[in-house]
Amino acid sequence: AQVEALRPDHRAVAALATPWVAATAPDGDGWCCRYIAAGSGIDEDPATGSAQTYLAPYWWPELGDRAAQGARVVQRSPRGGLLHVDVVPSPEGGQVLVTGDVAEYLAGTITFPVPGPVPGGPPDRRDG
Repeated sequence: AQVEALRPDHRAVAALATPWVAATAPDGDGWCCRYIAAGSGIDEDPATGSAQTYLAPYWWPELGDRAAQGARVVQRSPRGGLLHVDVVPSPEGGQVLVTGDVAEYLAGTITFPVPGPVPGGPPDRRDG
């Protein structure tokens, strides 16, 4: 109830050194949160999968045995969102898997330039 009742000062958040803040609390078989990103030009994101990649490592130990089936995460923004979060451990540190229903608004491909040859990959095509 406290997370949902927050009335963030978006101008004050935008002035912080970090572009976003999250408010979070335990909620049933997981946690709830609000994602205030005024420093990124978004007052509040209604449902934020990327924020869960930061919150899951914090909450996972708190959930204990309840984490076996994953966590139910409720984003308590005015529009709201429901996500399912799982942590898959690995020797490299693990992965956070976030699923949920979405309202698709954009589809596309993002391509990042590779600075130089990729080890074990094809030759760098910039060399001619």
